[in-house]
Amino acid sequence: MILKMILAVLLLLPAVVSASEKENTCWPYSGDNGFRVTLTKGNFTSSKAGSTAIFSYTGVPSYYLNCWSNYAPGTKPYVLSYYQSRIDLPPSDFGNGFYKVNEDLDVKITIGGDGGHVVPTTRSIAGGIVSDGDGEVNRRYTKLARFASDSTSSNITLRLRRDQLGGVVRIPPMVKLFRGYRLVSGGKGIPTVINDTPIMSMSTAGQLIQVPVVCTINYGAALEVDFGDIDNTKLSSDGSRYVKTIPLQYRCNTAVTQDVDINLIAAPAAFSSDFIATTLPDDVGVMVSRNGQVVKPNQKFSTTLLDGFGQDELQVAPVARDLTKSITGSFTASATLIMLIQ
Repeated sequence: MILKMILAVLLLLPAVVSASEKENTCWPYSGDNGFRVTLTKGNFTSSKAGSTAIFSYTGVPSYYLNCWSNYAPGTKPYVLSYYQSRIDLPPSDFGNGFYKVNEDLDVKITIGGDGGHVVPTTRSIAGGIVSDGDGEVNRRYTKLARFASDSTSSNITLRLRRDQLGGVVRIPPMVKLFRGYRLVSGGKGIPTVINDTPIMSMSTAGQLIQVPVVCTINYGAALEVDFGDIDNTKLSSDGSRYVKTIPLQYRCNTAVTQDVDINLIAAPAAFSSDFIATTLPDDVGVMVSRNGQVVKPNQKFSTTLLDGFGQDELQVAPVARDLTKSITGSFTASATLIMLIQ
């Protein structure tokens, strides 16, 4: 009698199926498939609010799910596969399909490979053909899953919600980006079935993303120097007359401390490459100097930033080519200062 009872129990075991193993769907074959991804191959070109950057990512394998295709003997052994995705993050108040991660970042996720789409889907997205090749009934198998796998056709776009002043923006760890679902359908007599067990979820691993260090000279405002009325008999050829001082204030969006170069971009005067050209190109130029040294057009001088701040003074003065020549009329000149940070 005892042997018969054991046999009865053994005969019942094959009929016990996990709740996740639902006919004509797919499910994780190991653990909960909770993947943590690291962003790669992308960068921000601006630290201003609204700036976006597209990243690739690593951390999702190619194989991570089982599927069960149930079809009648003699029918073609394949089913069409579909994807769905769901997201718990709130939609961004700045719109355009982004979702809010925190006060600094919005995110948009595009999944390539089979059935590429933007997360989340509101309908099933076709994802190709699944085939086991032997025509058996109730076939279970491991499936290559391109849904969210590392791929050049999958990417994550970040958008800055506010100006970033520290040189980096932080992606916090364990932010669940989305959950993916897979169903299979097709073949003769196979219904469309949605399995509420997600085949995977994708979360952030946590990392720092660099944003450009942005520095301004005098807050980006144009500098204007008015020499006023000039007595052409009192012009100099060495810039010692009618000297004006220009104060320069440097400010960066991060507390950078280092030496930087300031480039003076301007057209040189026709009669001397030491001076900036004016609208009286053959007669008058403008000399720029710093600490008693001439700064020539298209050359640079070095200065120092301390905790993201710095300052300088430049002297500018009109110079004449020929002091014996009578010069009349007004003139203007223009130049641009550019800071280079390595």
